[in-house]
Amino acid sequence: MKGTRLLPDFEGQVHESQAQAAERQSRIRKVSSRIGNANVRQDAMIKAGRLRMKTLAREFRHGRA
Repeated sequence: MKGTRLLPDFEGQVHESQAQAAERQSRIRKVSSRIGNANVRQDAMIKAGRLRMKTLAREFRHGRA
């Protein structure tokens, strides 16, 4: 039985299932946004690290350490 949606037999159950679906979607959105933020932050850190390494290498080559 895929899709545990309650059949519209009783009004209360239908409303409850809709509320549960909304809650689940909001939770998923929160988590996904958190993951996205983490990814963006990580990418920024990686880029900064690469840039730093490049500048260090250039300075080292030109005899400024």
